[in-house]
Amino acid sequence: MTQHVLLPALWGLVLLCSFIGYGTVLERLLFGRERFGWANKAAWGMSFYLVTGGIMIGFHAVSRLFLLAMVLVGCLFGLADAVAGRVHLHEGFVVVREKMRARPYIYALRVSAIGVIVLLVAIQYLASSDLTPLVAMKRYASLMDDLRGYFVFPKQILESTAESPSSSRSA
Repeated sequence: MTQHVLLPALWGLVLLCSFIGYGTVLERLLFGRERFGWANKAAWGMSFYLVTGGIMIGFHAVSRLFLLAMVLVGCLFGLADAVAGRVHLHEGFVVVREKMRARPYIYALRVSAIGVIVLLVAIQYLASSDLTPLVAMKRYASLMDDLRGYFVFPKQILESTAESPSSSRSA
């Protein structure tokens, strides 16, 4: 059970960090000093992946190593952005601490409510990343339309690039 929940959840967070990393690079290239939220950065990063992946598929140059390296570089950009934003987070905590001293009960309730919301979001995220139903449906792959797009098509792309035209010429 743990393998079907935690590994996909962790991989989803790694991909999100990578999307945000590439989105940050695009944000800085296109908008200079103007800053946007992480959701916009993630959307731009996902667009970057789609365009880059499409170009690599067109040239039959996509591989597992290339894709993993691309995710790793994006994660490094995302972590660098998180470290740069850490100063703003610290300033926010200082303001919250000052307000907590003024009204301790109200802010204790507020922090508790935020903690409950974060916990519920984490539970919802872990529940949505459970792959047990997909594993159980392995022999009934045609029941879900998205199953072919999310699992079969990428596998076929990677297998077709492994059998590239240059390897068939040498045979």
